Amino acid sequence: MATTHAGTRSKLNRTGEPTAMSYVDPRQFVTKMIDAGEAKVFMSTRDTVIRAYMAGASSRSRPHSQ
Repeated sequence: MATTHAGTRSKLNRTGEPTAMSYVDPRQFVTKMIDAGEAKVFMSTRDTVIRAYMAGASSRSRPHSQ
């Protein structure tokens, strides 16, 4: 954690600079989540299988921390 110029606390990225988080209005967030869910419902079986395979492959390539 680092103190920014405004005195607020924030996390640091890989270069040591503070990261910025944007605020999203809760109503906009809900709308975006519903739109994303709708897009996934109408996704083809082929695309679903490819995405699931790639998600599994990417999670296997990361080392597990204990």
